[in-house]
Amino acid sequence: MNNASLILDGMYDPKMEQALETPLLGTFTREINHKYGLKVFTISRSGGAVYMATPTGLPVCYLSMGDDADKPQYSLYTPWYAKARGSSDVDRHTMRSTKLSTLMTSLKKVGVIEKAMECMYLRYSDQISSTKNIVSRQVGGSETKSVYGLPAEDIHDLLKAALSDNPATEIRKLNLNSLNKVLKEYDEVDETRRKKKIEIDRMFSGACHVIGIDGSGEYIVGTFKFHPDNGPLKGDVIRPFKRMKNILDCGIDDLIPTLLMFKTMTSTTEDGTSKVGNDVIFPVKDHYYEELEMAFYYPSSPNSWNLQWVVTPASE
Repeated sequence: MNNASLILDGMYDPKMEQALETPLLGTFTREINHKYGLKVFTISRSGGAVYMATPTGLPVCYLSMGDDADKPQYSLYTPWYAKARGSSDVDRHTMRSTKLSTLMTSLKKVGVIEKAMECMYLRYSDQISSTKNIVSRQVGGSETKSVYGLPAEDIHDLLKAALSDNPATEIRKLNLNSLNKVLKEYDEVDETRRKKKIEIDRMFSGACHVIGIDGSGEYIVGTFKFHPDNGPLKGDVIRPFKRMKNILDCGIDDLIPTLLMFKTMTSTTEDGTSKVGNDVIFPVKDHYYEELEMAFYYPSSPNSWNLQWVVTPASE
């Protein structure tokens, strides 16, 4: 097998192919590729480890070689699966053996890769879905008000009037100014709730472009239609994810203008932005840009596995 065929489409780098020329690591990578269809999307700085992803670019594991009593040791690390025991957190997430056949048998028996991919999809689905909450928080004010804005005596009088034999007469005795003030506040809550529903429906009722950005600045782009009760990764896939180094090369006609407008807008502001991404600046915080219809989910510390997510409506 040509080593270049082990590399994810669009992510080729001569250094990757050079790393795969190492006999043991190359053989290890080919076995994982053959059994699970995973492909190399990047390598460690030293070139001694390869990171592998699904064909759509979602990161699953990395492979490396070590030594155990002077014998070569095959190691597979994934953050998405953990053993019951281990000497450290990294050890719990690492499967090892001095024999490749033994390691491959263990992976198959336990279902490590399958379980890791399931966990990964659920995690990303939850994170992407959380952009709905980010939009909701930023649109309008609070959706909750309390009757405790009324003095206790007014609440008491209101209850007595409502439960009396002649409510109409009793209510006329109440402090109507206080009641009207509270009623106005509740009307504002209703308006906020209505505005949030309109905004969330506008953002998420149709197809959405979903962009993931990892700690190295690479992008994963796909288009989905949200299902009401499921995360977007369980919705209708309109355009499968694809990993790329530059988002402006995505080839999605209705997404590029939005990205260019966002790039122009953030190039002149210090609104919590930083250079997350190779060719577009993204905010390093949860945020919703209403004018561009872009919602951002930001994890605590992006890396190869922990992605920032952007959701924006797609043209139908």
